[in-house]
Amino acid sequence: MSKREEIKARILEQMAAQVEKILGDEEAVEKMTLTEIEEAALKVGEETEAAITAELAAAAQGLREQEQPHCPRCGQKMRLKGYRNKEVITRTGEIKVRRAYYYCQTCRRGFFPPG
Repeated sequence: MSKREEIKARILEQMAAQVEKILGDEEAVEKMTLTEIEEAALKVGEETEAAITAELAAAAQGLREQEQPHCPRCGQKMRLKGYRNKEVITRTGEIKVRRAYYYCQTCRRGFFPPG
């Protein structure tokens, strides 16, 4: 399965789980008011937006990690030291991103590439 298909499958799985949660009790769904239906639809929309943002951010980070960055001060290639998690507030909600942390042996400085 391609990376694109994996991302699509994860997003669709999350969307299906959200819709299933709303439709879980068939009797309750039949009794929903229009306002409750709208609120449920908006909630699924917001959660879907957040899921898409998180999945695409993670995929983009993975591509950036494949490129070994150069130190912004001296231009030398930097060494991967590990990863750090960071919570980021986006327009679609708060997501957790995993960022690569690099170290320059020459300058003795750490660096998180932008992105």
